[in-house]
Amino acid sequence: MEEIGYSQIVKKNVENSVKEGALHSVKLGAGESYINAFAIKVLNFTNTQIGLLTSLPLFLGYFSNIFTSKIIDKLNSRKKLIVIGAFINALCFIPIFLSFFIKGYEFPFMLASVTLYFVSDLIVTPAWISLMGDIIPDRIKPIFFGERNKINNLVAFCFMLISGIILHNVSGISQIYAFGIIFFIAFLAKLGSFFMHTKIYEPNYVSDEFEKFSIGDFIKKLKYTKFGIFVIYMCVFTFSFRIAAPFFSVYMFRDLNFTYWQFAIITTGNAIATIISMPWWGKYIDEYGNKKIMSLTGLLIPFIPFLWMLSENIVYLFIVEIFSGFVWAGFNLSTFNFVFYSTSSEKRARAYSYYNILIGFSIISGTMFGTWLLKFGYFFKSEIFIVFIVSSIARLITSLYFLPKIKEPPKKEISTIKLFWQVSFVEARRSLHNISIFKRKPKKRSFFERLVEQVNEIESAGGRI
Repeated sequence: MEEIGYSQIVKKNVENSVKEGALHSVKLGAGESYINAFAIKVLNFTNTQIGLLTSLPLFLGYFSNIFTSKIIDKLNSRKKLIVIGAFINALCFIPIFLSFFIKGYEFPFMLASVTLYFVSDLIVTPAWISLMGDIIPDRIKPIFFGERNKINNLVAFCFMLISGIILHNVSGISQIYAFGIIFFIAFLAKLGSFFMHTKIYEPNYVSDEFEKFSIGDFIKKLKYTKFGIFVIYMCVFTFSFRIAAPFFSVYMFRDLNFTYWQFAIITTGNAIATIISMPWWGKYIDEYGNKKIMSLTGLLIPFIPFLWMLSENIVYLFIVEIFSGFVWAGFNLSTFNFVFYSTSSEKRARAYSYYNILIGFSIISGTMFGTWLLKFGYFFKSEIFIVFIVSSIARLITSLYFLPKIKEPPKKEISTIKLFWQVSFVEARRSLHNISIFKRKPKKRSFFERLVEQVNEIESAGGRI
């Protein structure tokens, strides 16, 4: 690749990427998090329509990854695709909001708008992963992605809460006006994200013909490789959790009659737990490996839908969502790392594209199965309970069957019970112990100061990008 000095270009890439991620997270917290609420409360879509709205756009978004490599080759640039996708993604909030005014055709217009939203967002993901892999030196990747994710989660949480407050206070005057405000915030934030993408430096892109392989070749080899077994597990697990996933919002708004403020409180409980626990999980993944964390959290996640059925008390459900955010943080981090470390850098973008396509099929098939199950929900207090029960059972069976088959080089051994105790109670106690209002602590070096130090060391050693 092109040899360059790190002192300016890498530092600028790091700074611009962090700013871009924060603005993208504003879009997620203020806009994407409330698309379902808009469809349920303002547009009054049916359960079947909600199921389709939350599955078909995601499926097509993931399926669009099959074209990502071809588009990159045609443009001869990953950055161009990312920039185009970001601009279109920002504009999508306009037709999403305008769906309310397309009387008689609200659902098809909304479905088309949300589909374009997710396609423009997800088609660029493999390109972004490939670009970040090239412009962020390996030595600083752990610090960079750890800090970037922490900032992103915090920003998304804050704007999710702010948007809930806006909806709670303004919807009394006009619900459509309230959603217009938060969607406009998301629109402006994504435009800012688009602008920051344009400022990121991209090294010369070279397509490696030798490393190309078709999705058919990828599928044929799934059961013979460690990454393939993992992909099969994730597809079946995704199918299992998507049976219930789209209907939690429906349950809160229609069965529990939650206000926007209550919805925001419950949702932010999940976000708080994710932000706090992500560094804990990262520490234990380094020590005990991805497989251990994946196994622990993959066996705890199945109980979440069941816990939602036990009480309608908002304090109880807030605690359940804290537990949910905690275990999903560990699962998502360990599975992301497993993808990263079980694929070669040459094949990663293409393999990740095909992996996303298969996940897309799991999303739409799981959601449609859950939608079909709802017709048998009249046996229960809420018809939603049937998808909660089936999803819990399917998640548990999937994890029990597939997790023992996933292989990873062994690290330190620890029992599952001891690991759960340490990563939850021990780390929580340690974090509380480190909080002191009165004790003056030495000023820690900032994220950028630590990165600049390492970048300068790499440059002095003749680093390249």
